[in-house]
Amino acid sequence: MKSSRDIGSDPGKQRSSLPARKELFLLIVILLFGLGYRGAYLVELSGNPELKHPPVDEGFNLYWARGLATDDWSLPPDALGRDPKISERSYLRPPGYAFLLSAIYRLCGGDPLGMRAVQMFFGLLNLLLAYGLGRRLIGARGALLWAALIALSWPLLYFEGGLNASVFLITLSFLLCFVLRRLVVEARWQDAVSGAVLIALMALLRANIMLVAPFLLLWGVWVLKGRTAMNRLLSLAVAALVAGALTLAPTTIRNAAVEGAFVPISANGGLTLYHGNNEDSTGISTSQVGSLGLLTSPWAVPDIIGRVEKEEGRSLSFSEVSAILGRRALRWMRENPGRELRLIARRFILFWGPDPIAHNHVPAADRMESKVLRLMPISFSTAAGGALIGLLALISWWRRSIGPMEWTMPGSTECGLAILLMIAAWCLSFLPFFVTSLYRTPLIPFLLFGLAAALLEIGRSFKTGRPEAWKWATALATAILLAHVPIIRVPSGMARRCYDQGLAWSREGKPEAARRNFLQAVKLDPSNAAAHNALGKILLDTGDLEGAHREFSSSIGLRPQDPVARSNVALVEAIQEEWAEAERNYQLALSAAPAHADWWLTLGICREHLGRFRGAAAAYQEAIDLAEESGRAANNLAWLLATSPDVGLRDGSRALMLARELISRQENPGNLDTFAAALAETGDFEGAVKIENRALEMLGNSQPDLRAEIESRQELFSRHLPFRDGHETE
Repeated sequence: MKSSRDIGSDPGKQRSSLPARKELFLLIVILLFGLGYRGAYLVELSGNPELKHPPVDEGFNLYWARGLATDDWSLPPDALGRDPKISERSYLRPPGYAFLLSAIYRLCGGDPLGMRAVQMFFGLLNLLLAYGLGRRLIGARGALLWAALIALSWPLLYFEGGLNASVFLITLSFLLCFVLRRLVVEARWQDAVSGAVLIALMALLRANIMLVAPFLLLWGVWVLKGRTAMNRLLSLAVAALVAGALTLAPTTIRNAAVEGAFVPISANGGLTLYHGNNEDSTGISTSQVGSLGLLTSPWAVPDIIGRVEKEEGRSLSFSEVSAILGRRALRWMRENPGRELRLIARRFILFWGPDPIAHNHVPAADRMESKVLRLMPISFSTAAGGALIGLLALISWWRRSIGPMEWTMPGSTECGLAILLMIAAWCLSFLPFFVTSLYRTPLIPFLLFGLAAALLEIGRSFKTGRPEAWKWATALATAILLAHVPIIRVPSGMARRCYDQGLAWSREGKPEAARRNFLQAVKLDPSNAAAHNALGKILLDTGDLEGAHREFSSSIGLRPQDPVARSNVALVEAIQEEWAEAERNYQLALSAAPAHADWWLTLGICREHLGRFRGAAAAYQEAIDLAEESGRAANNLAWLLATSPDVGLRDGSRALMLARELISRQENPGNLDTFAAALAETGDFEGAVKIENRALEMLGNSQPDLRAEIESRQELFSRHLPFRDGHETE
């Protein structure tokens, strides 16, 4: 058998067998391919309405980043008025990406295409980092292969085009590998510190990475214990732990300052654990979250907090709510061990399965509709299947010294082992929760390292005429083929894609395009409750109350616990003056999602029309408590307190206080009229007459009906009589 020096080379000899100029030329060609794909995909994205209006988590990321960059915290339409109160709560999710995206937002002036272009620049940087690392591990040929495979991977480009942290996780992972390799070679405290800081920064992007830390700590002890004294090994470990803790300290201190709780990164761990472990869990992200009802996006977190507060009977911080839900999840796991084990097995199979798993987007459907992504042949399954054979090739090189000389040099094999540990720890970190294509994407470059090694071994075997060449080639083809065979099928999600596109077109102000997409979504999947609800909103906006009621009712029939569809039915009924039905449906909606100020306001109006004045006042107060700036709720409550026929409800002093505050914020005829009624209730009839004069001056000749009402009240006040809604006097 030939030695490694016969078929391989040291770095210097390998560079002479592949001239630096040729190597550089090939690298430039690979970069140009990567750049070309990214440019073409940006052109495709430019016509996609989701570019400006990304759905679910990505929309929340954009809101958070825009707020940090511009201090504009105005809520988008899909928030439905629910304020996540980012500045008042422990972080709802790791904050690292929001801060990165805010910097990109500033750099690009908020241009949505520019922000994706910046992320794609980091995608190209990752390609270069792979080449640089690969050159140190498996030589120039292997490095070029690795870079080329990354350039041809469609999931990497796809997620670079979304507002998520995957591309930056990959960048930091590559830098970590460089540091770990150098740590093995030189065992410097600077490298231990740098590695810990990189892991902490990755945790600020995705907290699951913290599971990687103990794996790498044990790895460091194992690889260094024979090369350095035990006391030095201990000092390296302490330096790493201190550096990691200091990197996370600002986030931990900030969370403690706003909620008084120890939350190292973010407080969503318990909520996410419950999301993945309840009676409705399937192993992937679902809208239904056990007894909590629906968790359709981060905007629903205030609803979750409100429901748990109602159950607990006290006000709770987000970290307390998440802790409560975490305990519920653990209790469910203990009480259902068999089902939990099946869920873990299902998650594992889905994680490594061939079907892309939807979450923020539907990757499979999006790829089918993309000319660019369809041209890119490397999928997650190709990478996973290739990595398995590549691992065998790497082990063979290590045991028999027949591979590239770089693989047998200090630090290379150890770095390969660290990569394997990171892949294993990353997968394990999601098994208690749920899996999506987004979550497994950061592994793709490192799986492709294995595929590159397999291809390199096949090429070297054929070149040297070794008899096992065909065995390696057959094994690789078989592994990739088997990796594409689904054990558990996941739908492509084309109906979901139509729905998401419809939402984006609706926010873009193009209702006809939105309607077409919603109709297509319902046609493809009649059980899509969200699409029925969205179609109902389009019909409501066009004045088709009967059609809107039909679609909203269909949505409720499919998803009875959906508070949004329930509130929409109630709104149609309120417009049709079916006050009793509207009140019932608003109550049902608010029992599931009590954090909606607008729903409390309309519930109050319904109750007022039904003559339930005290219930109306309570509803208006709820609206004010949730949204202090809710002028209409304050005006309605002040009016009730000043004019209600219920003597036990009337409170002129409080009505006057509310009315004064309203006038200080916005002076208009309606607010002035309420102010006048409050003055009259407190006995200041002269002041009431003057205020009504101001209201009439502001009205001029507009709104004749309101003008007539104000004139009649002014005449009443001039006779020193208060106004009673429906009654002139008691």
